[in-house]
Amino acid sequence: MSPYCPDCGGKLNWDRKLKHYSCESCGVTLNEAQLSDAMDKKFERPMTDDEKTRKRHDDYLEWWLSDKDKKK
Repeated sequence: MSPYCPDCGGKLNWDRKLKHYSCESCGVTLNEAQLSDAMDKKFERPMTDDEKTRKRHDDYLEWWLSDKDKKK
């Protein structure tokens, strides 16, 4: 895991009893799953125009092939 806070960049300390990380600078507390999600969002690359178009196409195709009763 990252030793740095995803919010402010401060140092994170692991608390064994509470099983979470706490930031020395801003005081935010995160468990391992929350820290992992925050870091993934922070370093997530934006979708390209081609990827957006492909996703829109795939979503439409999924909708079109779904049960017709759900469309109404």
